[in-house]
Amino acid sequence: MATYYSAEVAQEQLEQSKEGDEEKERNQAARVTYWEEGSWLWGGKALHLLNRSSDPVSAVAVLIRIRFKDQVDQRYHLVKLDEHVLPPCSEVVHRTGELSVSIPDASGSKMAQVSETRWRVDNVEFTDRAGKRWSRTSTHLKLTSDVGSRVPIVTGVTIPMSPGAVKALDDCGAEASGSG
Repeated sequence: MATYYSAEVAQEQLEQSKEGDEEKERNQAARVTYWEEGSWLWGGKALHLLNRSSDPVSAVAVLIRIRFKDQVDQRYHLVKLDEHVLPPCSEVVHRTGELSVSIPDASGSKMAQVSETRWRVDNVEFTDRAGKRWSRTSTHLKLTSDVGSRVPIVTGVTIPMSPGAVKALDDCGAEASGSG
C-alpha cells in the first residue's frame, strides 16, 4: 500500500512540475500582443505590436489579410510584414498610411497603401528568448509546432515606408503568467 501511495505522490508531483514548466515556457510569449487601432472587423488606422516582457522577441512576422476596396470578389490576399525584433518593454506602431502592400499578379504587381484596403491581422509569429516559435491570433497563443501543418500561403508583402514608431511601456518587467 505504501508503494502505491508513493507512486501516486510521485505521479502528482511530476504532473505539477510539467504544468509549471509549461507555464514558464509560455511566460514571455503571453506578454507579446497586438491590437488594431480604429478597427471594427476590417480596416483601421494603425497596427500596434507590444512586447511587455523584459527580453526582446525576434523574427517577428505579421500576417495580414488584405482586400482591395475596388475588389469585386470576396477573396483576400495574405501579406507579410517583417518586424525582425520587438525590443523589450516596448510598443511598435505602424500607421496604415505608412505601409505599402505589393501583390504580384499576372499583369505585374498591384500596389496600394494599407490604409486604402480592407485589412485585419491574421496572426503574429515570433521567436522567444528560448528560441521557440509562437503564433498569436486575436484569440489564441500556440507554439507553432502545436499549430500542425497549417502553412499559410503568403501572396504579397507589406513594406513600411518608415520604421514603426517605438514607445517604451510602463507596464513591464515582472513576468506574469498568461493564457492564450
